[in-house]
Amino acid sequence: MRLGIDLGTTYSVVAFINDDGQAEVIPTLQNLPTTPSVVYIDGDNVTVGEEAKRMSEAMPENVVSLAKRYMGTDHKFEIDGTVYVPQTISAMILKKLKEDAERVLNRKVTDAVITVPAYFGVPQRQATVDAGKIAGLNVCGIIEEPVAAAITYGYGGKSAVDGSKTVLVYDLGGGTFDVTLLTIESIGEDQPKINVISTEGDRQLGGADWDLAMVKYISEQFEQQHGVDFTVNQGFVNSIQMKCEAAKQALATSKNTVVVCSFEGKTLKIPFDASLLLDLTRHLLDRTEARIDKLLSAKSYTTKDVDEVLLVGGSTKLKMVRDLLEAKFGVEKIKKDVHADLCVAQGAALKGKMQDSDFSQDTSGKLKESNVNFSCPHGLGTDFLEDVSRKIVKVITLIPKDQELPCSGSDTFYTAYDGQTSTKFDIFENDSRSIGQVLDPDLCLCIGTVTLEGLPPGRPRGQPVKATFALTDGYLLTVTAVDISTGKSVETTIDYRGTMERKAIQAAQDGVARVIIQS
Repeated sequence: MRLGIDLGTTYSVVAFINDDGQAEVIPTLQNLPTTPSVVYIDGDNVTVGEEAKRMSEAMPENVVSLAKRYMGTDHKFEIDGTVYVPQTISAMILKKLKEDAERVLNRKVTDAVITVPAYFGVPQRQATVDAGKIAGLNVCGIIEEPVAAAITYGYGGKSAVDGSKTVLVYDLGGGTFDVTLLTIESIGEDQPKINVISTEGDRQLGGADWDLAMVKYISEQFEQQHGVDFTVNQGFVNSIQMKCEAAKQALATSKNTVVVCSFEGKTLKIPFDASLLLDLTRHLLDRTEARIDKLLSAKSYTTKDVDEVLLVGGSTKLKMVRDLLEAKFGVEKIKKDVHADLCVAQGAALKGKMQDSDFSQDTSGKLKESNVNFSCPHGLGTDFLEDVSRKIVKVITLIPKDQELPCSGSDTFYTAYDGQTSTKFDIFENDSRSIGQVLDPDLCLCIGTVTLEGLPPGRPRGQPVKATFALTDGYLLTVTAVDISTGKSVETTIDYRGTMERKAIQAAQDGVARVIIQS
């Protein structure tokens, strides 16, 4: 059995395939479908979920939230003198989800498919795999959140796919935003084929930013009324942020609500309605619309070319979000066939079922893994000296963004100096959709380096070296460099920058194995 895990920035969900072949969400010990992605650490005693979230008010220095935003980076969290990397914090959340699953299913579970935002690059995806390993999971696959939602939509039995549909997945979660264009095509009874066309996103945009905008407004109103700045107390700020989250959720179904703020003996009641919330956060909503426009423009699509819009992520329940999308695409195109909070984990579980060796023998023809095609979320390229004398470095794209996976790209480069005995290729992610496009390195993200050494000395400059990139549908990048004259080559899987080395993974694994996870 393979679990499906939506490792969210603010909330996480775990699902499995039940005896009826349906994707079912596993509840927490408190019988809730979602787990707050919040971790409270007190030595080897770790609390994950609702209680950890409450502890952020009393012990904010011992609580970590929004760790997903830092995956694949060098960011570190320090608690009581101990340093934790984002992968370890995420591993604690994954361990809690794993233990919830084992409690409900009454069996050991080690295999899982974990979801990531579509706009996550290679370092973030590899960091997610590392987190799974640290948690004691065998990560059978990484799947993009909008694709997982589309799997739930296409295979879940609530959507009769007739012919081919172009679907825009608007995924606004707690901490990240993605918009993905894909097609769902009927190729047989209950057998849709999903093809990812393109994606755009923002790793630093989500429902938490709406909460923070509300907190900022409340703090300004409180200081104006009482002359007191409560933002100096992080624990109190966390408590107000939780109230703002609840108020924001209330406005999804109610016309107005009130946040009561009491600090140092002073109290202020602050009313909110949908109009005020829109005024405070319009700039955030505009950022999502800008991503939609960029996506459609890049692929020469208009809103008329989109047949359906699928809403994913808890923040899509906001009235302003639905108003925006209904005005842009039309009310009839907005689909609510899947549960915005749960469909990603359900789709991951279905993806795991596609991979199951026993299921692959099923002759029903449903849920074939080959019926899901992925595309490259970022362009990939390497650097070269455009002007040797002035040492001007540029980056050339070998694999463009949106290329269907698996894919590869190559180019031939030439040694820059007489007697050169090695060539180094820095590997970059970028947003280029064109093979051969040349970019400034400042517009790209370096994710690794490959060096071909031991070239014959004494040769003149201009010796050809061919670099080839190959990216699998599992986002495993292999880079090969070949010296054309001698045939000498080096081939390696990128040791991605910002991820953990094997020894560090093992040490973190041992550490997380020792901790006692409480709900």
